[in-house]
Amino acid sequence: MRSALTALASVLLFGQMARADSILYGGNGGHPNADGTPLSIHNGWLVEADQAAGAIIPVGHPDNIARISGLAFASYDLLYASTLGGGGFPDVPPPSNSSRLITINPNTGALASNIGLIRVGPSGPGLSISDLAIQPTTGTLYGIESRDAAGGLGPPNGNLYTIDRATGVATLVGTTGLENVSLAFGPDGTLYATSAAVNPDDPFGPLIEVQIATFGSDDGSSPDLHTDVAVLYSPYL
Repeated sequence: MRSALTALASVLLFGQMARADSILYGGNGGHPNADGTPLSIHNGWLVEADQAAGAIIPVGHPDNIARISGLAFASYDLLYASTLGGGGFPDVPPPSNSSRLITINPNTGALASNIGLIRVGPSGPGLSISDLAIQPTTGTLYGIESRDAAGGLGPPNGNLYTIDRATGVATLVGTTGLENVSLAFGPDGTLYATSAAVNPDDPFGPLIEVQIATFGSDDGSSPDLHTDVAVLYSPYL
């Protein structure tokens, strides 16, 4: 089934081992329109995006998941995801909103496992995670915190964490200072990020700016923060 859906919460490009092409996956919607109506009839679904036509193809809806905020493949059949509740961005300020670490069947969209709350330390507070990425050279799962989704509109913005894939326990790497961040690793272990700053006076209007950043490392083991930040789109400047 193909339909023209909007507002992908996260996107992830995955190259199938058994085929030459690649599949672009996304987490669809999860937050309402300004009048409170659902933004999509497939809120919270795992979807595929047709890279040639731009059409969105619903795959399936993990049980009891309102919103998929981040996706990261560990192997062709092991897809990690972070979740958020139905509220949050672009509400200003949004309600408190902690993420859970889950795995999803990429072929059906079904919930494969609910690992647990993503939290700081074994008994620390829950985190709101805007995206996930797995470093190809180490298999380490990284997550970037969303202060907006947590109900806070100020620093620290964009805390970067490693996340234990078995428990969801997070360990702070550093603070990027970026908002509404998406993550992706290159084959060489370089971590790339995009960020989108929202105008709090007009949260449904155009973005204030979109940035791209790279977090490189000398040995491919742990990203360094704050390198090569460039504004790509800034209608308010």
